[in-house]
Amino acid sequence: MATPILAITDGTTRVSLLTSNSGINACNYEPGRPAFKDDGGWADSSLSDGRQLQMRKWTNIVDVFTLIISGDSQDAIIEDARNLTMLLEKAVSYWTTEWQNEPVWIERRGSKETNISHALIHAYKWENDSNPFAPPFYVPSKPYAMDGVTLAVEHSPWMANPPGESECVQVSNLMKGGLALTEVAKPTGSGDNAFVYTADELERIWRSVVWSDDLGMFLVVGDRIMYSFDGTDWVYVEKSTDSWPTDVMWLSDLGKFVAVGLSGNVYQSSDGINWTISSAKYYTANDPDFAEAMAYSPSLKRFVVVSGNKNQQVYTSNQDALTWTQRGRILSGTHWRDVVWAPSLNLFCAVGDNGAVATSPDGIAWTVRESPVDVNLQSIAWSENLSIFVVVPNGFSVANSVITSSNGVNWTARNSPDGYWLDVEWCDGIGIFVACARDTVKGVMTSTNGTS
Repeated sequence: MATPILAITDGTTRVSLLTSNSGINACNYEPGRPAFKDDGGWADSSLSDGRQLQMRKWTNIVDVFTLIISGDSQDAIIEDARNLTMLLEKAVSYWTTEWQNEPVWIERRGSKETNISHALIHAYKWENDSNPFAPPFYVPSKPYAMDGVTLAVEHSPWMANPPGESECVQVSNLMKGGLALTEVAKPTGSGDNAFVYTADELERIWRSVVWSDDLGMFLVVGDRIMYSFDGTDWVYVEKSTDSWPTDVMWLSDLGKFVAVGLSGNVYQSSDGINWTISSAKYYTANDPDFAEAMAYSPSLKRFVVVSGNKNQQVYTSNQDALTWTQRGRILSGTHWRDVVWAPSLNLFCAVGDNGAVATSPDGIAWTVRESPVDVNLQSIAWSENLSIFVVVPNGFSVANSVITSSNGVNWTARNSPDGYWLDVEWCDGIGIFVACARDTVKGVMTSTNGTS
């Protein structure tokens, strides 16, 4: 017989739900089963008997645990309950934030099972709680103080291996079934091709994707680096990073990829496979920062990096991307999300939270521009053909908050759908803007002119 296992873990911290003495013990466990979402998609007609199932998608699974939390003191009992709650909160943060990149899952094995099953946790609910301070508070002869605690956990289908260790694992903390891209690659045919999908990708967070016409290669960066020649079959670059690259560019005139990340490292590669990490970081050791996005001006031969919620600094470098200079804050307290270079205007333009927009002719001296919206602005694209900037917002209740400008100075809000928009790109080969959303229902929106 095998040792029974029922636990919640992130791979490092582990809370067992089958402790025999003090701790947390599941006195009852009711595993659930998935159902058809919205009862499935059916075809029905008054001219025929019955109806026909056309499409089905599965819901998540909800398991219910009845717990007893025991210990030799109220402190121990409260600490056990708090540790469990912290893991469950981490599980929720994994799906609802961009900064939490470690999933949390359930492990289970029956006493007559050989293998352990794993399921990613999406959400939880305390359906019935117990008060550790209720009279008689604590009785030494009674081995528990919190009894009959009911916990409902919503999770993914069961899998054979832990996240990140098998092709059986769901691929994304942002979208199930595809790479969790927070940036859109150059489509090869139409707006429908804006997402790059894979059936066997491991549990990763992908921050940026780029297409190289010269190499005929897609490249994505995140907590790893991968490349693909067809957008379907992907190959890891082994031991490519020791940190988290957040943005990558292909620079045709320089013949290389350049990526920046959370650690201050700058990565360069001429083929997308063999990478070097610069010894010089874009920030100083005494003043670490968080790179959100990067732009490059071929005419100035200058890189510009804007940073996020740490120091909100701007950094510049010449074309070797080896020597970086901190240029100060554009607007104090602003989390800058994206930056782009507009060649015909000879202008950098950056966008950030609370409707922030700023422009610079050289990446050094910046001017804050008046914005028609006060929502968080996530991504900016420039179309040289149409001579227009397009900016998409992120968050909820952001309908009609896409903004555009022909010069970077005067901005106009456009009628646009609500959605947690993550990125917008101009696709020169097919003449459309494509934006992708975190919401898989809204998914993608396109525009041929940027204004509608």
